[in-house]
Amino acid sequence: MAQFENPQAAPGLGVGMTPEAAQSQHAQVIAEAQRAAGVVEVVINDRDDKPHRYVITLHPPDDGLEVIGHLIAAGGEPLGRLASGVVGKLIDGRTFADLADGGGGGDAAALFADVDWSAVGRDLAAAAQRIKLSAFAAQILHFTHRDGQPLRSEVARAQAYRGNYAELFRACAAVLKANNFLPF
Repeated sequence: MAQFENPQAAPGLGVGMTPEAAQSQHAQVIAEAQRAAGVVEVVINDRDDKPHRYVITLHPPDDGLEVIGHLIAAGGEPLGRLASGVVGKLIDGRTFADLADGGGGGDAAALFADVDWSAVGRDLAAAAQRIKLSAFAAQILHFTHRDGQPLRSEVARAQAYRGNYAELFRACAAVLKANNFLPF
């Protein structure tokens, strides 16, 4: 592979690298700068497998805390049920990693064997009704653009997601992840 001939053209960036490696490094530098500025870009495919470019501006703290409150209200009880069934199994010093790789005398399936999944489902269904999912999705996507169009309005979201719910869910998940609203 060819190396950059003129290291003065971009001091420090791409010096002595193949064009592919320099391009990758450049993309990482841009992504880090955007993240520092509070912007994250992702590509999400729609139901027809057409890619859409999302620009996610991170939520300001007051709005972010409100989103976290909604997440806790929606998931607190179901997560509590999961945790109560799991924590006792971890008290003996085994970790999630031990269980996931089969070490420590157990496995990941055993960790969740006693969870009442129907109760967890009921809790999630009740929480979804309490928080009004359409308003919550609007709040999550408020600072996001899809293909250059802001998703702040109901009309913009309807145009983007009518019959395209999988992309809507992936977009919301991308915003939650970008903002570190969830611990995973």
